Amino acid sequence: MPPSGKAGPSAAEQVIDVDPLLVYFTFSRIRPRFSCGRTIESTLQQFRDSELQPRDLPLLSVLTDGAHYYSQNNRRLYVYKQLRREGLLETLPVRLRPLPQTKRMHSKYSPNTCALNATLMRDTGNRDTVGDASATAADNSNATNIEDGHESHEVCTSWIAIGKPSVGDDEPRSVKHPAPSSSSPPPPASCATAPGLEEDMVEGGDRRKTSIRKNQKKQQCREVAPSQQSSTNHHSQNASRRPGKRKGAATARSPSTSGSECSGSGCASALEAELRKLRLYT
Repeated sequence: MPPSGKAGPSAAEQVIDVDPLLVYFTFSRIRPRFSCGRTIESTLQQFRDSELQPRDLPLLSVLTDGAHYYSQNNRRLYVYKQLRREGLLETLPVRLRPLPQTKRMHSKYSPNTCALNATLMRDTGNRDTVGDASATAADNSNATNIEDGHESHEVCTSWIAIGKPSVGDDEPRSVKHPAPSSSSPPPPASCATAPGLEEDMVEGGDRRKTSIRKNQKKQQCREVAPSQQSSTNHHSQNASRRPGKRKGAATARSPSTSGSECSGSGCASALEAELRKLRLYT
């Protein structure tokens, strides 16, 4: 018979001290990592180094049929059993509750379907494999299910509370955009508002993403405007230097003009030939 203990929050639950070697595993194979990523081996080492104590973690949840104990936290039970074998603890406080009186629960929690020893699977990175087949030879166990995800999330929460990360490590960093300069030239009319931005706002899109797109569009327009202005000035200067097209007969050029535009005997001969054609050269 399980020993009587101190009454818990309700009459159906008690907190008692038990020998972990007497508690049954619900599963015969135990995964080597807790849900938060911490390994069983590293946890054992922290207990050996006195960095962790059983009181630092939540109590084991244990069910009893009046004659046997069945753990609902198998990975922690594996740790406590190993510490018991190493002589680092003798008894352990647990939260004890009676086994529900249903056919399903009685078929799941019994000495025939549970085991006092379990196999710790090897951590191979991508998947877990059975590491020690001899660990399941004892107690004539028929339990073959792999313990997976049955540990309470409170365990990882307790470890985080022991060693909290520095404040501010996870604070979101706001994105700062440079304010537009007042001296910048106004953007062209085509850059006033990008099509589709208003539609994103109306359809309930992400306002922050829309704002970023607007700022990027404005930045592109500010970069394009000076280049367009310089290109326009360059073309206007070339147009002013370019002589207009003449209709009808060509007007004779003065010697001073032809001299300024042409240099050398080749250019002068060409001019004389043109004047002879127009009968203006004697």
